[in-house]
Amino acid sequence: GLIKVDIAKESDNGSVLRLKGMGMPVYDKPGMFGDLYAKIKIIMPKSISAKETELFKQLAGLRNKS
Repeated sequence: GLIKVDIAKESDNGSVLRLKGMGMPVYDKPGMFGDLYAKIKIIMPKSISAKETELFKQLAGLRNKS
């Protein structure tokens, strides 16, 4: 099924999250489940609009000021 996972800001692409007790059932132990490991895969858009480009430049300017 679906689950909701909170991902920490500034998480790196390829980071692995451990979801305790959400994995495969443990053999011969009813009601017990292993851990599920999920890898973060960040997908960037292939093309962006001129407005989006301008907004990214503004964000970059904010980072350079601090």
